[in-house]
Amino acid sequence: MGKNDVKLMEIAKKLQGLQTVSTISKKLNVKRSTAINYAWKLRKKNYLTTEYARNKVRWYSITPLKFRKREGYSLYDLVNKYSRIKLSTTEDYIIHSKKEPLPEEILIKTMTLKKFRLMLASLDLFNKINDWSKLRKLAEKQNIERNVGALYDVARNFIKVKKMDKRTRNAMLRGSGKKFLFDYEIKSKNFKEIEKKWRVFIPLNKADMEIFEEWST
Repeated sequence: MGKNDVKLMEIAKKLQGLQTVSTISKKLNVKRSTAINYAWKLRKKNYLTTEYARNKVRWYSITPLKFRKREGYSLYDLVNKYSRIKLSTTEDYIIHSKKEPLPEEILIKTMTLKKFRLMLASLDLFNKINDWSKLRKLAEKQNIERNVGALYDVARNFIKVKKMDKRTRNAMLRGSGKKFLFDYEIKSKNFKEIEKKWRVFIPLNKADMEIFEEWST
């Protein structure tokens, strides 16, 4: 590894997380043009991916974990592609696949990892589902059909989601489910009716969903 590569890795460590050109410039105490140049170099070495937030603001997700080219797709990058909630992490979950995973596959994977913020961000994927039957079958393999159905009902009260067909909905209501989606017990204070309907506890409250309401105003 050359000196330039070592320097770039150190820069990636210093900038780890979500950044803009302005924050890169401030953290490194460099001009805007230099910050743009660093972003270009970080992207070239696979330390950086670009996301677009509200009003076309460009965000850079930077991590020092990307020095060598990875085989597969980063789950966090995939969720950031579809979700308005942008995530950064020091961990990296790779989905090994030759083709980019579908929203149905991404959504179920986020539920199985038991990461709260990852699960919350993934709720936006309900508006990207094209095959509800596929979603149900994937959920069935993980024994979380009713958990996914309950989260769908919560999501549609706060964000735009595609309509689930009745056949899939009824099948999921009769399907498998885990009492708690996480290893520890979390019950909702606000979604008791949905919990009762789907016979699972929901690890969310209205306060958690406020972030989506901010985007809709």
